[in-house]
Amino acid sequence: EKNIPLRIRYIHLKKRENTNLKDSKIKLTGFKMDKIVKLNYNFCLAKDNCYASVEYLNPKLDTRYDKAILTLEGTYLNGNSLNDYNLYTFLEKFGKIIYSNDGKTYMQNIKSRVTPSKVIVKDKYFIEVDEKVLSADYVILQIQVRNNIYQYVLN
Repeated sequence: EKNIPLRIRYIHLKKRENTNLKDSKIKLTGFKMDKIVKLNYNFCLAKDNCYASVEYLNPKLDTRYDKAILTLEGTYLNGNSLNDYNLYTFLEKFGKIIYSNDGKTYMQNIKSRVTPSKVIVKDKYFIEVDEKVLSADYVILQIQVRNNIYQYVLN
């Protein structure tokens, strides 16, 4: 198990790992946690007729608990042409969010994201998480590929 603070931005899946992921890299450049995400963009009626606009992203209301949005900025650099992951699909398959509140540790699979409908964003992913992560003592993004566990300490 390797704890990797966010300032060390890369996880490199080594050649010795017998997976289709060998020689791949994960690069995280930032993160943020909020109840609502505000995205600024220009709404254009014509080429020279644009207005400053805002799109708000909210978590879906399809669970029994309140949710927040974890915004992750980063890339998945594919070292092998056999897989077709981006950062979100990679984390959906191999990632978990681990956090602690009031001395209890919780784990949440990465399984739902919010996609902007008006703004095109590159290398930025909006992942739904339990709202309790906003007040957590710590938040860790854990990636497990077979027997190898990597952890980014987010907060």
